[in-house]
Amino acid sequence: MILKALCDYYDHKRASMPGFGTKNVEISFVIVIDKEGSFVRFEDMRDEKKKRGTIFEVKRPEVRSSGVNPNFLYDNGGYVMALPDISKQPKKAGIEKIKQDAFLQRIMKALKKDPQNEILMSLTSFLSKYESPGIQASMQQDSLWDEIKRLSKN
Repeated sequence: MILKALCDYYDHKRASMPGFGTKNVEISFVIVIDKEGSFVRFEDMRDEKKKRGTIFEVKRPEVRSSGVNPNFLYDNGGYVMALPDISKQPKKAGIEKIKQDAFLQRIMKALKKDPQNEILMSLTSFLSKYESPGIQASMQQDSLWDEIKRLSKN
């Protein structure tokens, strides 16, 4: 009886629920890059009041009770851009770079499985040249840079 009610409830709510192996995640900012992996701009995905990000259905987030474990194709500023978490002291020197390297390795692993994927090629190119002065300068000149740094949390 209870199992049938749960099944009926799931069937009724299925359209608003994430699929198997995915989760609805709130994303506040998106990095827009071109085909060559060059930075184009940041996009603010938050609502008008700048309080809530847009909900995206993404691959289920990795469990991170401790250690470095990047998500696939999305993550926070510490993993994607090696930004420090301003809310706490780092436990390890250079942890931001370790996190970013792990994020890049996760993307490169996927690219090895699908070497013709243009999106993965562009993202790998962007992350590989992230530390170059040109990319850094372009990102820092973007009007959202200060807000992204201010809100950075690992």
